[in-house]
Amino acid sequence: MKTLAAPTQAKPGVAVLEIPSAALQRMSGKFPEGVNVLVVPPSAVQPEFIRPPKIGEVCPITGLARTTFLELLQQAGPKRIPVRYLRKPGATTGIALVPRQPLVDYINSLPAPDWQENEEEE
Repeated sequence: MKTLAAPTQAKPGVAVLEIPSAALQRMSGKFPEGVNVLVVPPSAVQPEFIRPPKIGEVCPITGLARTTFLELLQQAGPKRIPVRYLRKPGATTGIALVPRQPLVDYINSLPAPDWQENEEEE
């Protein structure tokens, strides 16, 4: 059983767990009184932060290749998409974390391509 980060809007005492469906079925009658279980597909649980894709891979959230992803972050700037870095003391490398929602909002704010605007008029 793997514990996932609870959504930011979750109330105190709320935990989000990823449990295989077979195990959930076996346990369904064993939850104590007052415990509510909400079953959602894993695709419905969105991460708060995402990591840039590895070289040769695409981002699972945006579908962008690594170079395009990094160029988009640079184009947006740190005020629009505030990237955070995790680095241990003394380390030369670390982990870049990109907040998912500001990234998606920035992509949605970009203008539609000319060919798409022409299709909408027809």
